[in-house]
Amino acid sequence: VFVLECEGDGAPTFSATKLLRALTASDATAAPLAGVSFAVLGIARSACAFSAASLGPGKFAAAHKLDARLEVLGGVRRSPAGATDVEVEDVSSGALPWIRALKEALSPPASPLRTWLDVVVRARMAAVLGEGAGGEGG
Repeated sequence: VFVLECEGDGAPTFSATKLLRALTASDATAAPLAGVSFAVLGIARSACAFSAASLGPGKFAAAHKLDARLEVLGGVRRSPAGATDVEVEDVSSGALPWIRALKEALSPPASPLRTWLDVVVRARMAAVLGEGAGGEGG
């Protein structure tokens, strides 16, 4: 599961750029990820760049590029790529539909992975949204 923060202009962050470069350098004909399951969620913050709001879906370009590249390398998409702008959407309308779809795609229904994924993603989204221990930003 990849949760990829996208810069305001849709570009990958520095560490994600390194990941994308490494994946692009891989030999696609060898299908090095054959049979490996994956899912990608792009997270953007409109406040990071004044143009992000005008980019619309383009602000998630890096996440979509990663999703496509993993498939080219033989990976098996477990859920369609998701996207949420944490400055515009709350977790329930942005990331949770993607999380639910991913959980539905995973089996068996009561697997420990599903429970772990839910806890990890909720904690990360709360941190991104600034919903710390006191429930207030910071």
